[in-house]
Parts: sequence; structure tokens; C-alpha cells
Amino acid sequence: MKSITHTFIATAAAVYITSLWNPGFQIQNDLWTIAQISIVLTIVFLVINPLLNLVLLPINLFTFGIVGTLINLAVFYFIFSQILGIEILSATIAGIQLPALVNLAVIVVSISFFVSLVKTLL
Repeated sequence: MKSITHTFIATAAAVYITSLWNPGFQIQNDLWTIAQISIVLTIVFLVINPLLNLVLLPINLFTFGIVGTLINLAVFYFIFSQILGIEILSATIAGIQLPALVNLAVIVVSISFFVSLVKTLL
């Protein structure tokens, strides 16, 4: 139970921090939208990703993790397209124009990094 709570809090903080620094990740800044995203991403981090990693282990070993990364991006894209109040747009970060799909990869890396960081601090 403690792990679920820590993951939920870390995910909420990661989504909010990512929405602050990335202009292409626009969410409604209300508590319900952030809670909804956090609940779904907590389930993804604790249930879906470990199951996918287990099922795709032989393919991941053969492709050195590229298929796992692509599946992770697809899962995040599906989640973000289903939750109202989220927009993934192209963005200019540090003077570099990023298309929406590349920005999605940046968002996934950012959220995963901040979740790991906040979970280690809790």
C-alpha cells in the first residue's frame, strides 16, 4: 500500500513538473485531471509495465530494449489520448523545434525520471 501511495504522489508531482517546463505538454491545471492522470499512470507503472516487460523479455533481449521503448511510448500515447484535458503538441525546447511524437518521447522520459527521483526522496 505504501508503494502505491508513493507512486501516486510521485506521478502527480512528475506530471505537474513536466507540464510546467514543457510547453508542448498541456494539461488542465485542476486537481481532478492531475489525479486522473496519476491514477492511470500509477496502474501503468505498477502493473502494466512489469507484465509487458515479462511478456516481451525475449524480444527485448533480441532488440536491446528498442521494442520495449516503443511499446512504452505506445502505452503513454494511448493513455494521453484517452484522458480529456491533455494535449501533446509540437514544442520548441532550448531553441529546437520538436514534433509532437518526439515531444511525447521527451514527456515520457521526463515523467519517468521525475517519478524515480521523487520515489527515492520519499
